[in-house]
Amino acid sequence: MTTSTSEDIVFSFKYLLEDSDFHLNHEDINYLRNAVRRLRDLCKMTKLNLLVNRSSALKAHGVDWSDSRVSRDSFGIPNENDLCAEAYQFSISVNEDGRVIGFFTGDYTFNIVWFDKDHKLYPGNLG
Repeated sequence: MTTSTSEDIVFSFKYLLEDSDFHLNHEDINYLRNAVRRLRDLCKMTKLNLLVNRSSALKAHGVDWSDSRVSRDSFGIPNENDLCAEAYQFSISVNEDGRVIGFFTGDYTFNIVWFDKDHKLYPGNLG
């Protein structure tokens, strides 16, 4: 059994949004199963470990809203500039199940904003 530390990542759904590009439906049960497993595994990591991990399966990195390859210019949540210093994304699995996109508050809480199962934030590549 793995023990957790006070610095391990905690996931929050407080800011979860669903819109025309980032939505889930009843047909996405396998996607959701894989996403929950990934979140469970990442709860054993610290924020620093997540952000410096260069695993090809994880692909964790910041989101640059000004990048021309990005389909949005922000999350569009109220008080976003005060809440979110930087957006991040990570893979659920190697290019098959899309990404989880959100932001950190504090040292360890990752707020999930979108489940990007169809790679719509970076539609031209698998970002």
